[in-house]
Amino acid sequence: MVSVDSQNEDPPRLLLITLVLIIGASVVLCTTQADTSSIHASIDDVSLSLSNLKTNKTKYTNAFDEPFFAYIKRLHEQYGAKFSLYCYLSDIKDIGTSYQHDFANTSDWLKFGLHAPDTTRGYSNATYDQGKQDWISFSKAVQDLTGNIGSLDRVVRLDRFNGSKEALLGMKDAPYGACGLLTADAATRPSYFLNKEQLSQLHNNGELTDQSTSLQFFSTDMRGEWFSLSFFSEYEYRVPQAASVYTEIERLYSQNAPEVADKRLIFFTHEWQLYDGKGLNQNISWLEDLCLYSRDHNVPFRFPLQ
Repeated sequence: MVSVDSQNEDPPRLLLITLVLIIGASVVLCTTQADTSSIHASIDDVSLSLSNLKTNKTKYTNAFDEPFFAYIKRLHEQYGAKFSLYCYLSDIKDIGTSYQHDFANTSDWLKFGLHAPDTTRGYSNATYDQGKQDWISFSKAVQDLTGNIGSLDRVVRLDRFNGSKEALLGMKDAPYGACGLLTADAATRPSYFLNKEQLSQLHNNGELTDQSTSLQFFSTDMRGEWFSLSFFSEYEYRVPQAASVYTEIERLYSQNAPEVADKRLIFFTHEWQLYDGKGLNQNISWLEDLCLYSRDHNVPFRFPLQ
C-alpha cells in the first residue's frame, strides 16, 4: 500500500508515469502489425439493420434477433469472422442505450465506423470543425449503442472515398479520433486528398502513411460486387479473373499479387447488396466464401490496426 506521505512526496513523477501510460496506449491503437496473412471484412451503407434496431426495441429481446446482425454473429461463431460496419451518423445516433447488454462483449469482432453524415451528404468539401464534430457525435452514438468505446472503428471508409484533408484532420483530432482510412478498390480511382503517386504506392504496397497528416491509408483489395454481372454494366474496372470470391482470393495469394503484398486482404460490400431489411439474398455467398477461405487456409480475420 502507498502511504499518504509517499503520495505527496513526488507528485510530478506520478503524473509523468500516468501520461506515459496514456500516450503508450494510444500509440498501440494506431499502429499496424501485418506480420502474417489476414482478412479484413467490412460492410458499407449499414442502414436497414440499424433502422430495425431503432423501431423494434419492444419486439426484440436481443439485438441479434435482428436478421442481419444474427447472420454476421453466426459467421463469427462458426468461422471467427470479424466485421467493420460503416454507417451513416443519422442512422445510428438515435438508437440509444437499449442494446448495450447485447453488444457489451462484441468489440473484439464487431466495430462500427463513420461512413457519412447521411445518404445525401459526404465530406468532400467539409471543414475541420464539421469532420471533428461528426466524429464526436458518431463516437457518442457508438458508446450509447454498445456501452464500449472499443466498438468504435478508428479506420473507416468514407462514402465514395471522398473527404477533404481538413475534415480528415478534424476526425483525427477528435477524442478517440481517426487513425486511418480505407481507399478505393482501383488505383485509378481517386481516394480522399491523395495524389497519383501516393495512390500508385498504395496499390503496390497495400498501405501508406501520409506524412502531412500522420493518417494511415489501406488499399481496398476486393469488393463483393465484382462477382455480380450487373456490376460491370456500371463500373468497368477490376474484373475478377476467377469465378468466385474463394477462388479469386486463392489466385491473389498464389500469385503474390499486389493486392496482398502486405499480406492483408481487405474485402468489402454493401448491406443493400445482401439484405432488404427483412431477409438475406444469394449474395451472402460472398461472405460465406470469405469465411470458408479463412477456415481452409488458416488465415484469420483481423482489423487493420490489429
